[in-house]
Amino acid sequence: MYLIDDDKFDKESNYCSNCYNTEGFIDKDISLSKFLEKIEEQLLLKGFKESEIKSRLKKVPNLMRWRKKFDWEKTTFQINQEK
Repeated sequence: MYLIDDDKFDKESNYCSNCYNTEGFIDKDISLSKFLEKIEEQLLLKGFKESEIKSRLKKVPNLMRWRKKFDWEKTTFQINQEK
């Protein structure tokens, strides 16, 4: 599925509705392998062919969420305040 096909895609987040909602990441602690299983199941239900699914699943590990594990809950940001 492409983001353009995702009715719930939030353009502010850059993540599809399978990964992200207004409260943050869905299934924050899900492993990549479990996530791939979840996406494969959804693509099968949408009628994608096996070859299309395989091609799309190959791209998932390169998405921002999976490139580097980042703990959103433990990260704090500091804003540069120049006087």
